[in-house]
Amino acid sequence: TIYFHQRWQPTQPATQSLKSTSINMTYRWFQWVGMILAIVFILWVVQQSAVVSYKCISLNDGKTTKASHNAKADSSVPSKADVNNDNNNNNNNDKNHTTSCLVPPLDPSDFASDLEFYKAVHESPFPSCAAGSWVYRPAEERVMLSSAHLQCLDRERQGNCHDPDAWKHTNDTAKLSRHNSLLIQAVRNSPGILNAFDPWVWESLTEPYQVMDRRDLKTYRARLRKIFLTTPPARIFFIGDSLTRQWQHAMKCELEHVVGMDPNSVAERIRYLQMHKGFEKRRLPFRNTTEQDYVVFNFGHHTGNKLGKNWPSKYAKILKEAFRIDYGNIPDQNIFFRTTTVRHFLKDQGDWNTDDSKAGGIAPDATAQWNWYGGNSPEQPKQNLLALDTILGEREPQRSFFGVDFFFKDHQFQVLDTSPMTLSRADSSFDGSHLCLPGPMDFWSRMLYHRMEVNQKKFRRHRRWKH
Repeated sequence: TIYFHQRWQPTQPATQSLKSTSINMTYRWFQWVGMILAIVFILWVVQQSAVVSYKCISLNDGKTTKASHNAKADSSVPSKADVNNDNNNNNNNDKNHTTSCLVPPLDPSDFASDLEFYKAVHESPFPSCAAGSWVYRPAEERVMLSSAHLQCLDRERQGNCHDPDAWKHTNDTAKLSRHNSLLIQAVRNSPGILNAFDPWVWESLTEPYQVMDRRDLKTYRARLRKIFLTTPPARIFFIGDSLTRQWQHAMKCELEHVVGMDPNSVAERIRYLQMHKGFEKRRLPFRNTTEQDYVVFNFGHHTGNKLGKNWPSKYAKILKEAFRIDYGNIPDQNIFFRTTTVRHFLKDQGDWNTDDSKAGGIAPDATAQWNWYGGNSPEQPKQNLLALDTILGEREPQRSFFGVDFFFKDHQFQVLDTSPMTLSRADSSFDGSHLCLPGPMDFWSRMLYHRMEVNQKKFRRHRRWKH
């Protein structure tokens, strides 16, 4: 007992011990507070470094101006008025104006699936930048457009933006409506579009958004001939509304007047079926298709708000019908869903069915966002996100009652995502809904050509291996 008492007896007076303990506790409290503050500071630094800074550079008379936008929160996204004011101050001349993204597009390898990648592009604050950029390169375009090519394009009822007198020679309501819109400045275009000379070229380092290069015209022609002049011939079945009609017409004109193909041969290879609200099975010509054929379909502008209440569920049902179609011998990798372009009516400033509206722009705008457009009934990006979920989400297997994967969907379609690149081209709007020709639709074609070329190379390798 005496030993225990002596062993554990404090060596210091009680008051001094309590004071020392209090000092130690205070010191440790300050240590913990300092550590917490340090952790908070480190997390803040990491968060700030993770915020993507989107910058667009404008070159005008040798002077460079930069606009940096924080992509972390909606409150930091610039308004349409802010960007328009900046454009009006620095970019009055379309020819001297260059707008490009200083950050590279998103990388598909950073995402677990195609679905996650495409949704990340569409949900980006600046979707066009996330996919690629428009570059001012007039020399490439100048050698391509002949008078015969232009006359071919002018046969499309919605597309001629270069001839202010086109309305005088026709009773077509589309041309008359555009003329009236120009008189009251309800639609605006860039000088290049108004002169049938679009100097802007789409470029991307990201595979799904890459386009076929045509700077070397001879090589470009040879590559297209190799795609279309195959045995059996490669055919493209375009299915959709008036924008699809515009696009296939522009492609026909290019194959005829740039590649030099015979008009009858072009008509045989490019087929258009007008369908607004889904596949009409009785009209589908897929009975005698081959592995060289392609299908590109889109149901968008007539299947959004026009479907009324609960349109998203109705739209998903329409798209799911595509999985029940018999495409003959066309392989899944040759079947593309084209995403729906935004209608370039300025948001809440009228629409196609109102007396007053505002649409278009004066130059490509890499900072363009979905919520700038859509008129009185905006549908993007909601409609395209739903389509991506439906088209790509169908790759998931159906599970049996025992949790084992037995059954899979019949088709695994591809996506031709033309929507982000077109978002930044309000300057090419014909009437708010359609696009001017020539214009961005040329690059829809080049994007498809690139995908077709990749697929055909895979097909030839597979055929050699098979034999």
